[in-house]
Amino acid sequence: MSREYDGPIRDIYGRAPQNHYLWFTDWWWANKEFGYRIDSRWNFGIVALADGRFSTDGSVYSISENNCNGHWEKPRPCVYGTRETAIRVAAARMIRVARASRRWNGLFTGKLEGPDLAAVINWARAIIAQETSRPPPTLITIKESPEPRPKTGLPLLTYRIPMANQHLASIVKLFETCRYRHDIYQVFSDWCECAAIAMSNAMDIRQREKREARYLDIVKRYTKEELATFPQIFGEVTMALEAAPQDILGATFHELELHNKARGQFFTPYELCRMMAKINAGTAEDLQAIIDKRGYITAQEPAVGAGATIIALAEAIKDLGVNYQQHLHVTAVDIDPRAVHMAYVQFSLLHIPAQVIVGDTLRLEFREDWFTPAHIMGFWTGRLAADRATEHAAAPITPTQVTPIRSPLAKRRAPPRPPPSGPSLFDFGL
Repeated sequence: MSREYDGPIRDIYGRAPQNHYLWFTDWWWANKEFGYRIDSRWNFGIVALADGRFSTDGSVYSISENNCNGHWEKPRPCVYGTRETAIRVAAARMIRVARASRRWNGLFTGKLEGPDLAAVINWARAIIAQETSRPPPTLITIKESPEPRPKTGLPLLTYRIPMANQHLASIVKLFETCRYRHDIYQVFSDWCECAAIAMSNAMDIRQREKREARYLDIVKRYTKEELATFPQIFGEVTMALEAAPQDILGATFHELELHNKARGQFFTPYELCRMMAKINAGTAEDLQAIIDKRGYITAQEPAVGAGATIIALAEAIKDLGVNYQQHLHVTAVDIDPRAVHMAYVQFSLLHIPAQVIVGDTLRLEFREDWFTPAHIMGFWTGRLAADRATEHAAAPITPTQVTPIRSPLAKRRAPPRPPPSGPSLFDFGL
């Protein structure tokens, strides 16, 4: 463990470094100017030192050696004699990072392109002019760069789909604000679980106490400022689903690059789900015939993931003129609790009556049930139980067969396997 700094370096207010760092005495944040349209990490600052100099780096080692690059790179000064020079250097470095972010694909700094990049550059130049009492600079413009086409001979899946959805871009930026202090994979999982618990506890009274305790355990990991992004993400997800049915959380999962090839965690593209849903839905006459007979349609999904297949099915049914919120019930299973939370959140916001289960379909092992608000408000548990009881009562009673007495020496045959009962795993009830 490194010992606390006890050298002579102090800032203009006489404050000593904390953990070998001085807080910036002057700080300019881009998010105050642009809000969440541009990532809050675009900022720069300087430290006014007690000896009258100004530094663009808060590290006492960089200040003492006047080198913000350390020993392993070409020295780069960070301490200057005037405030104007320090502001110019700090802003220029921030502009260089903003320009380079297009090549880095936003891995650490957030990707900026076109008008957003121009806005950051114009903002930094305006700060320089304001702090140095100079006239405002001429504004620059940068056009959007065209999306690259896939190269000939490469598989189609290697082409990265552009983030045309503005809500998706906002969700990704909000999640990225927590990357510095937390693992983004864990942040995404925690948000999905907290969102699922918040909606479940409003309706599912039986499991409220246990899930509320789990919710409080999760939020302890985050600061007040970090928790403030959770409802903002929820709002963006709600508006995205309000704009059009889609797998917005599955898209977010891939944009954050959280998918894991080793685990097989790749969500089915939504357009492919729509095609399969239209094939299974059939015609409006077919659906209406089932509804006239049973009153509703059932769908069962053994590996639901984020719920894209079911969302596409609901959209296909709606396009055929059938109200899925009243005439569709879904039973969905997934072995990954995070996937269950993702599906539950999206089903709840789309008001799809569903029972989402954490479990292993192949082993028939089920651990936890999540009932959407539409399921509870529509009394689907009672409706399904009543229909099962009616079908059981209407089933013909077969007479008891008398087994003839056989000799102990007679060759015994294995009893015949009973015929399969119950709906198929991939049965959409059509």
